[in-house]
Formats: sequence, C-alpha cells, structure tokens
Amino acid sequence: EALERLSPEQRQQVRSAMQQVTMMPADRRWAMHNAFRYLSQLPPERRWAALNSPRFRAQFSNWERQTLGTLLSIQPYALGP
Repeated sequence: EALERLSPEQRQQVRSAMQQVTMMPADRRWAMHNAFRYLSQLPPERRWAALNSPRFRAQFSNWERQTLGTLLSIQPYALGP
C-alpha cells in the first residue's frame, strides 16, 4: 500500500489530512474530491503548477491546497467524496 512507503511522520500527515477533509462541509469535500481527481490525472510537473495556479488559488484556501498536495504526494491514492 502507498502508506507503507511513507515515513511515520508522512503517514500521520496523510491521516490528518484525510480526517480533516471528512470534517469539511459537503460542498468543500466535493470540490476537494473533484480537484484531487483532476490533479491526479496530470503529470507531476503540471500537477504542482496547476495546484498553485491563480484558478486554484481563487477556488481553494492555502490550507486546502496544502491538504491536496499532501494527499497527492502518495499517488496512487483515492480520495472519497
């Protein structure tokens, strides 16, 4: 599994990010899910550029973008709705 390849600190970051996403309001969870799906289909070099693009900066808070980055860092991975 992807989590097994991570350091204990990275595993905790991912678990925390996942937990925080589940606590978001439904509309934000849905937006995060859609963004994750879109970003995970991009090549890694384009993924980070897109995540920091004006479009994503306008749509997501710094914390949400950081959370997406954390979850994307352990590809392949599935973020549920």
